[in-house]
Amino acid sequence: MQPLTGKRQRSNFFSDVWKSFALCVIAAATARANPGDFFTGWAVGSSDGSTPNILCTTNGRHWFQQGAGQVPAINLQGVASVGSNIWIVGEANGGYASIYHSGDDGATWVRQGDAGSLPDVEMGKCWAVNDQIVWAVGYSGTVLRTANGGADWQNVSVPFFSNMFQAVTAVDADTAWVSGQADPMVGFAGLFYTTNGGATWTQQTAGGVTNVDHILGLVAVDSQTV
Repeated sequence: MQPLTGKRQRSNFFSDVWKSFALCVIAAATARANPGDFFTGWAVGSSDGSTPNILCTTNGRHWFQQGAGQVPAINLQGVASVGSNIWIVGEANGGYASIYHSGDDGATWVRQGDAGSLPDVEMGKCWAVNDQIVWAVGYSGTVLRTANGGADWQNVSVPFFSNMFQAVTAVDADTAWVSGQADPMVGFAGLFYTTNGGATWTQQTAGGVTNVDHILGLVAVDSQTV
């Protein structure tokens, strides 16, 4: 996979003022280093029509496919991992958003949520704070959140944003940032944050964010720096 040249937005103090600087962006991948130099990473992407594109590596060099027969052959766009827990998200299937979870390093996969709790939208990215708190974003301003490992998902979407969210980051169950396509109301990239678990969202419109049409990636260092 070739890295893409993009821009990162960095801010302090709840992101009231943003500054731009260049970096390379790699989408839909996650990894961790374990004691004893054991490395595990995952990547997801478009399906070939017969099997899901869920790839895993344990050494950074060789990759093997996972999820066949357990996850349908849908296009996947986001993956997040904490310990042996992995979440993947992608296009809607069966009338509701696709969120799949593995609690055993990808050996088995279970779909989370149902048509009664999840909207019928394509999901773009997800972010795991720990093995209980996970955030996910997608089309139509959709933001989903779980505080119990995915047993229950809460729809905390941004009500006044209708485009696709393409990035999410969080530090806990309450504080998160989401971003994506240009907001037609302001003419530049949509960027919002919450400090109350998505009950309310604040749009951020100062500084470098006004110079870009999309924000494709976010990483929170802490509650003050993104």
